[in-house]
Amino acid sequence: MSQAFPQQEPNSDPSKVGRPSLDTSHDVRGQLLMAARELFSVQPFARVSTRMLAAQAKTSIGMIRYYFGSKSGLFEAMISELFQPLFAELVASFSDGDGDNLEQAILTYYRHLHRHPMLPRMVQQVMSMPDSEPQRQIAERVFDEVLAVNRLGNCLSQSGLLRDDIEPQFAKISLMSTLVFPFLIPSGIKKLVGLELDMPTLTRLARHQANQLRQGILIGKSV
Repeated sequence: MSQAFPQQEPNSDPSKVGRPSLDTSHDVRGQLLMAARELFSVQPFARVSTRMLAAQAKTSIGMIRYYFGSKSGLFEAMISELFQPLFAELVASFSDGDGDNLEQAILTYYRHLHRHPMLPRMVQQVMSMPDSEPQRQIAERVFDEVLAVNRLGNCLSQSGLLRDDIEPQFAKISLMSTLVFPFLIPSGIKKLVGLELDMPTLTRLARHQANQLRQGILIGKSV
């Protein structure tokens, strides 16, 4: 029986799967994830080929199969590794029952999206596809199981931070709007209202949004 991953160095031949050497394996995987972020952020999933991904990462198609199994596996890993730490921090900010670090959690999210401004639009496009599309199924699985979006509303109510007259389901909508909407505003509207999403502006916006949440759906004082 032949081995699934033959003992050989990475090769530029796309048909070869080869196991990466120890000193390059971390870089190759990271380069593929970076290539996925760059390409999936500006092009539809179906138009991004494994050949394009490998070329962008300066490696072989075989490395996609080695690390991720397929293009879909790379897409899933890319979404998971980009958003998991951010959602974990948001959940933690509500789970502590205090909420004092809410502003910092929002700012961390904004800082990340400032570095990758096309990600919210990419997710919006994927989640707007028919539910039969593989990339839609991947995104749903990641957001539901890995990123635990539904835990946000539960944490709010269970921690005692949510006002009694606010429904957790609607609180989740408010949270998602707070986190994502600034990065979905069309450039023409941002220009019309004089809004530039640089880091000084996002820092002030994070404080504003935290205060809005405290004054609107949360039990807590503004700062």
